[in-house]
Amino acid sequence: MEFTAHQFGRAVQSLGSFNRSAASTDGTVVDCLGYEECLVVADFGLATGAGTADVTVRQSVNADGSASTAVTGATFAQVVAANDNTAFVGRIKLSGVQRYLFARVVGDGANGVQCSVDFVLMNPKYPPATQVNANAFSV
Repeated sequence: MEFTAHQFGRAVQSLGSFNRSAASTDGTVVDCLGYEECLVVADFGLATGAGTADVTVRQSVNADGSASTAVTGATFAQVVAANDNTAFVGRIKLSGVQRYLFARVVGDGANGVQCSVDFVLMNPKYPPATQVNANAFSV
């Protein structure tokens, strides 16, 4: 049986693209059961004015993300005008964290930074991986 790339990973959006100026915004909780690794892709657009954004990954044993704690070391560099319009990527070994993950963005409360965060769950324990949506294309 021949596997293709989409069968080894599952892309899940935690935070949709939006101008993050609020003091704190939590993303959708992602269930990581059945996967060994997670790539966290934070995509930043323009930082307006003196806007800043800090992205961390949170973990929980609860499906609603309640009683969450920060995943140690899963923090991206603060985004400011000098490093905006950039994609940052982090990796989490899922055996060392709780089952549910989500992204938290903390803005400066006044100015904004365009931001989205996606989780790519990798190496399913029971392949092939199932996708949230059908493949948009295959070439």
